[in-house]
Amino acid sequence: MMEIQSQNRLHNHQDLNEEKAKNEEDSLKRKEPDYFLTFESNLGLEAHIFNRLVLGTAHAFALYHVYLRLTGAIPNTFAFESIYGYLGGLGITVGCHRYWTHKTFKAKLPLQIFLMILQTISSQNPIRKWCLDHRIHHKYTDTDADPHNSKRGFWFSHIGWQVLPKHPDFQRQLRVFDVSDLDNDPVVRFQSRWFWPLTFIFHIALPVYILQYFWPEMTLIQCLAANFMRYVYSLHVTFSVNSIAHMWGDKPYDQSVTAVENSLVAFFAIGEGWHNFHHTFPWDYKTSEFGWKLNFSSMLIDFFAYMGWAYDLKTASPQLIKKRMLRTGNGNGIRDENSPNSHHNHHHHHEECPYPPPAEDCLESSNENEKMSLCNSDGIIHDKSDESDDGYHDDYHSSPPIFGDWIKEGCKFDTCTVQSPLWAWEMERNQEGIWRSYKEH
Repeated sequence: MMEIQSQNRLHNHQDLNEEKAKNEEDSLKRKEPDYFLTFESNLGLEAHIFNRLVLGTAHAFALYHVYLRLTGAIPNTFAFESIYGYLGGLGITVGCHRYWTHKTFKAKLPLQIFLMILQTISSQNPIRKWCLDHRIHHKYTDTDADPHNSKRGFWFSHIGWQVLPKHPDFQRQLRVFDVSDLDNDPVVRFQSRWFWPLTFIFHIALPVYILQYFWPEMTLIQCLAANFMRYVYSLHVTFSVNSIAHMWGDKPYDQSVTAVENSLVAFFAIGEGWHNFHHTFPWDYKTSEFGWKLNFSSMLIDFFAYMGWAYDLKTASPQLIKKRMLRTGNGNGIRDENSPNSHHNHHHHHEECPYPPPAEDCLESSNENEKMSLCNSDGIIHDKSDESDDGYHDDYHSSPPIFGDWIKEGCKFDTCTVQSPLWAWEMERNQEGIWRSYKEH
């Protein structure tokens, strides 16, 4: 009898927990404007069905363009395709990734609008949707909740995640993950509300008009094919960061994560291939230890910082990077300090010190638990904590699937435990907390 009662209590407790979780999801979902939610079911279709149609059409046009180019039926428009494609790419790398997702720098309104237009050119979902997916990826890297989990194989992490049904863990995160900062961003809200008209203007109409203006001998279909060619190219460059940069390369900063340093991806993705560094220090605006090396995105941010449109650029000091290399890296990145290659390419004061410099030569933090020494002798904040060199650690336990065939496996999964790296906005809060402590002192 007592056994039956305990079982009933257990079932009731489980039912209450499930109901509570459902109510939590429903309450969070109701807070989102309708135009945010539509991008999970475009035109009433599930996301992966819609993506199949869009990606299939785009690739068909791109192949037609390749055929036209090989047969000499159209003039060479490669220069325009490259320039316009990389403009859209900068909207992803500088805008979506480094500004809106990771908050690695602050931007004035003209720069925000400019980056929003560039991101619309890329047409890789609205800013909010792109950033939501990427934040979930960083918090739950290579687990069931990761949208492009590299443990499921190259093709899944490259393009399969776009055209296959989403894992239930990821679907839940799409409903409950907090991105209230994006929900309240007026530029993000404007783009989400008017995404399809803006996409038609900047992603289709404007490039087709430019192509017909400079190459009037091309038909409308041929101009559309050239435009989709640059779109498909930019998509695969972006996808390569999720696939190649999580599989083949070096791990000098943290060998426990799948993200790697891949110079080829960095070249094509305008600076996004230094991925082991980025997953170790996601709050660094350069996403790299080496400044401008194969990193046009960092050059652009530095240019806007020079103009005064970008400010409060965050970066990891050389001491912090070296400490992390010694603690978690594979040893390949440790260099002789006397070697000329051991110094970083710094272009302005933001890169040396992500916090405002102290007023005196050296001050100890008032908080004994932080064990922080803030010194101005070299313009760098030195972290003396034995527990952490990045300010934030957390473990996320889930069940990443087996490394198998992305089509046959579908949604079949194995289980194990994974530790995910830190994610940017928590680090930003910690940095602000340290600086507040210093100012109070």
